[in-house]
Amino acid sequence: MSHRLKIGQVASLLGISTKTVRHYQQEGLLPDRREGENGYRYFLPQDLLQLHKVIKLKGLGMSLAQVRAILKQTDQVHTMRAALSTLRKELTGQISDLQDQVARIDTLLAEEGDPFSEFADPLPHEEALRERLRTSLPDMDPAMLDEMLALDRKMFDLLKGFQWPGNPEAQFEQSLQQILANPETAARLGPILESFLGMLHGSPDAIDMQDLAEKIQGIRAELGLPDTSAAEPELESVFQELIARVLPGSHNEILAVLNELSQNIEKPPSS
Repeated sequence: MSHRLKIGQVASLLGISTKTVRHYQQEGLLPDRREGENGYRYFLPQDLLQLHKVIKLKGLGMSLAQVRAILKQTDQVHTMRAALSTLRKELTGQISDLQDQVARIDTLLAEEGDPFSEFADPLPHEEALRERLRTSLPDMDPAMLDEMLALDRKMFDLLKGFQWPGNPEAQFEQSLQQILANPETAARLGPILESFLGMLHGSPDAIDMQDLAEKIQGIRAELGLPDTSAAEPELESVFQELIARVLPGSHNEILAVLNELSQNIEKPPSS
């Protein structure tokens, strides 16, 4: 006759708590053996081996559902090898994600200044976009192009980081695709970018704000960029303020003027 073990003995032998033993039993990983009128739990040596196997499988990273599936099979070896193969693929993917995360952290640590300013993810097809703009705007200062793409990353991060109405994130991504496909549109961005970046760097008085607003409105319409001001004026104001906060320095007033001017420009009738 097999020797009966109390729950405290089982827990002590395996180095776990009695609460954990009860949990595994409730999860169907152990038979629920009881005796006497009081219904005291007892365990057999084979239960001890079963629990030892559960702990080993859990230590590999398997879920209780995976462990339960293995223990229920007659051919546990075959089932376990299949489960381990699946687990390995999952862990490989997690390792890749963690390596990407470490690389991102290393990049942030290598940058001077506030790491929060570099949190924005790359734009969709950013390298292809960079090459398109380099080709279409050969005279543009590379530093200006880098700054423009950095601002666009922050803009896109604002679009995808919140649940704005009308799915402007998808519209913004579509506009990037149009720039990639249309070198003429990309070339038209040059003067606008030079004026806008120049204004941000402290020379707004030298910029024709009305002309800049008209150009921005023209490109916005051509690319189908979202215009939430008509349906959601309050959210448009919130979005404008968020943009101002992620730009270098404080440019709430400049953006407010540009936005007001662009809204007063007569829009072409929709076809």
